Amino acid sequence: MTLQLVAAIPIGFERVVAKEIRSLGGGIGKTRSHAGRISFEGPDDAFYRCNLGLRTAERILVQVGEFSARTMSSWTNYAAKIPWEHWIADGSEVELQASTRACRLFHTGVLHEGLIEALRLRGVKASMPASKRGKAKVRPMSIDIRGTADRFVLCVDTSGAGLHRRGYRKETAKAPLRETLAAALLQRVGWSPAQALYDPMCGSGTFLVEAGLLAQRRLPGLERNFSFVRFPCFDEDRWEELRTKAQQAVVRSGAGARIEGADREGGAVRAARNNLSRAGMPPGIKVAQRSLADLRSDSGRGLLVLNPPYGKRLQAEGSEQDSLSSWAAWSEAIRTSRPSWDVLLLAPGRDEAQAFGVKGKPVARFRNGGLPISAWHVRGS
Repeated sequence: MTLQLVAAIPIGFERVVAKEIRSLGGGIGKTRSHAGRISFEGPDDAFYRCNLGLRTAERILVQVGEFSARTMSSWTNYAAKIPWEHWIADGSEVELQASTRACRLFHTGVLHEGLIEALRLRGVKASMPASKRGKAKVRPMSIDIRGTADRFVLCVDTSGAGLHRRGYRKETAKAPLRETLAAALLQRVGWSPAQALYDPMCGSGTFLVEAGLLAQRRLPGLERNFSFVRFPCFDEDRWEELRTKAQQAVVRSGAGARIEGADREGGAVRAARNNLSRAGMPPGIKVAQRSLADLRSDSGRGLLVLNPPYGKRLQAEGSEQDSLSSWAAWSEAIRTSRPSWDVLLLAPGRDEAQAFGVKGKPVARFRNGGLPISAWHVRGS
């Protein structure tokens, strides 16, 4: 059976995620891009493989129904034709994520009641969540509903917690970058473990771990759980087969990849080291307490990742480091010490990028922590 699937993704990385989805092979493909979403097709085990292996997607959904409705009774009747017993176990709590535009039926509460009734008509006893998620012992199953001009698409969330939650980052620094964003940026600039990587403002070490996972060939979903294991249709044998194969492919040594980081803040260095250890990274990935001004010279080539503090991240420290002169000084330090290295620069605006010496257009635009960010790939000499 061919499934229709949807990957919820960071807006601005549609091409990156679509390419990664197609790279999974095994019948997964026919991607179609939308803002913040990629639609695609795949076999029965596609959502197992996507949750296990995709580094850049935020969530994987399976489309289970599509219909037009203008009244609640017709909406419920159409929804009741969906084989919910395949996806939702009896006695489950079910939450609803709904978004509608130009629909007569738009109230989330009403749609939620209609969904619970449709499940009942299929013989599935389900209820709305009885408590807030933070206090719930078991995460509710989640249904995603998108309505446009009275036409509704219903999807089941297969992931549970967002896929950026790899399980290793228990300690964070200021305004940490999501793991999925870090992975998408590394893919966007074409980094591979054959190339050295250095992050002189590594914070909690997200770029270091994501690079290390690539070097180890470790799939990002190996150390976490997913909501699909509670589907009545869950094939435990197939899932264990996929996990075992992925575990056997891990190169724990990192195959000699040269990945290093630093930060001037002692707390960030401790957090990064602890996260690296928790993620099972090879001991060769080192993190030092050092400022960018003390960057060591290297005449070779590599990728330097620079995600400087900016905006709200500096409110407690004043504005001096956030000034344009600081960006110019960082650029000078890098070009003096590592002139042949490429730089992946994250900047909140064009003024900062220009102060750094950037020309041309950014390779990506996205939001992190509520702030608009542009990413620039600055080529070495």
